[in-house]
Amino acid sequence: MATQECPLRCEISVPFPTNQMAEIALNSLCPDPEPRNSLVTKEFILSDNILKVYLVAMETRMLRVAVGAFFDLLTLVIESIDKFRV
Repeated sequence: MATQECPLRCEISVPFPTNQMAEIALNSLCPDPEPRNSLVTKEFILSDNILKVYLVAMETRMLRVAVGAFFDLLTLVIESIDKFRV
């Protein structure tokens, strides 16, 4: 499978009911920096109660896997926040 000449990008905006919930999600989703040789780069930005996530990859498959993994983790974080009523 050939790699793309230009990087592929995905921008995801996740609104939360409160700033506190958005901050908890941010801290849960990006606890450690990505390894240097990672094929996907991630950037998280918190703007009030909106968590913005930017994913960049050179291959479609890698971007798809990263987006899927992000939504799996996001679902877990939201369920945890809801369970503990933060």
